[in-house]
Amino acid sequence: MTELNIYRFIVGIAVGGLWSAGAALISEIWRPEGRAKALAFMQTGWSGGNLLAAIFAWTILNPSDPESWRTLFIYASIPAFATLLFILFFVKESPVWLANRGYVKQTKNAGLFEIFKPEHLKVTILALLISILAMLGYWIVMTFAPSFLQNVLGIRIDQAPVFLVWTGIGGIIGYIVYGYMAESWGRVKAFAFFFFGMTIMVPVFTYTASHMPLTNGKLILTGGNVIYLGIISALLGFFTGYFSGFGAWYSELFPTSIRSTAAGFCFNFGRVGSIAGIKLVPILLTTFSLPFSVAISIAAIAYFIAGFMVFTIRETKGTELTSGN
Repeated sequence: MTELNIYRFIVGIAVGGLWSAGAALISEIWRPEGRAKALAFMQTGWSGGNLLAAIFAWTILNPSDPESWRTLFIYASIPAFATLLFILFFVKESPVWLANRGYVKQTKNAGLFEIFKPEHLKVTILALLISILAMLGYWIVMTFAPSFLQNVLGIRIDQAPVFLVWTGIGGIIGYIVYGYMAESWGRVKAFAFFFFGMTIMVPVFTYTASHMPLTNGKLILTGGNVIYLGIISALLGFFTGYFSGFGAWYSELFPTSIRSTAAGFCFNFGRVGSIAGIKLVPILLTTFSLPFSVAISIAAIAYFIAGFMVFTIRETKGTELTSGN
């Protein structure tokens, strides 16, 4: 377990840094009228990666071999190495960032603490809180839903990825739909739509799954059951499409000198805050003896609050990103 936690910690650092840089790079290159859609397509890599990992887990994990996870990790690392080579040889720096280097050298004040200055502090704190709520809800659902399905439906651990496959498919569609909605409705209303959608879908998912017909205490993965479970899983994944909005919105809220730093801080420290949700569910299950479905549905409360909080930050649709600060 210690070894696995170390690996996860290293991956978390890498993913957080790459997301910040990638979101800032695409935001500065794309035109305002297409920025949200571009970042939405970028973010499908997250859901697509989850889908690929689920497929690998379904085919590689062996319940009788506790070491099979190592083989899974080796195969899953191949796309990361391919991406590294692509970036090194084909991706160029943003013209906006290149033009802004002179400003940064002259002022010498751009950095992490810059985002806490009075002119940025309110937006930084609000954006951070929204990230915390959004990711608290997300990680509660994605961490405990497979265990929930095993507990309630009696499916095996190697069958649980059927949930992740369907949520991955739904997530890819949701990410893209968010991009188009953000260009049409604006960032704030699109976020609210997806947050309130998750508020509804989390309890709908747990209720529907817990009332599926069982055979001798287990769900038989017939074609009909897979499709039925797949539909509610895909709908749940669809409303996680709000993830594709963080890149555009956060990038448009801050000037070039701190864009990547601010977006990375608000997004990635939201991931740190989500640890509370992962710790909370076991307490609700053991100490308070809540049903599994109720404990997971706590995520809906976080989404409900986030849906209202997005209206406390300004709309940025159509913002032109330049090297000026």
